[in-house]
Amino acid sequence: MEPRHIERKLTAILSADVKGYSRLMGEDEVGTVHTLDACRAAIDTLSAQHRGRGDGVNVAARLQSLADAGGIFISGTVYDQVENKLALTYEYLGEQMVKNIVKPVRVWRMVLEIPSPARGEGTLSPEVVSDHF
Repeated sequence: MEPRHIERKLTAILSADVKGYSRLMGEDEVGTVHTLDACRAAIDTLSAQHRGRGDGVNVAARLQSLADAGGIFISGTVYDQVENKLALTYEYLGEQMVKNIVKPVRVWRMVLEIPSPARGEGTLSPEVVSDHF
C-alpha cells in the first residue's frame, strides 16, 4: 500500500480589541472610526494576500476577551504547534469555559518580558508594552 500524502496547514487567527475605545470615541468619534476603518482595511488586505479565512475565529475572540490589556493568550492547540519552535515563555492558565464553545479551552498566556531601556535590565509590564506597540 502506498503512503498517502497528508497536507498540514498551520493557521494564525487574529482577534484584537481597542484599548480605551470608549474614551477614544468620546474624545473624537469621527477620527476613531476613521482610524479603525483604516486598520481593518489593512488587516483585510493582508489577510486576502495570504489567503486568510475564519476557522477558529470564535475561540480567538473568546481568548481575546479573557486577556488583560496588552496581553496575548493562545489556545492549547496553538501552544502545541509553537511550544518548541519559538523562544518564548508561556504560562498555563488551565482549561477555561468560554461563551458558545462546548468544550473547555486550554489557555496559555504569553509572558512578555522586554528589557527595560532605562536600566538595561528588568521587564516592562504588558500595559507599558501595549502603549508602545
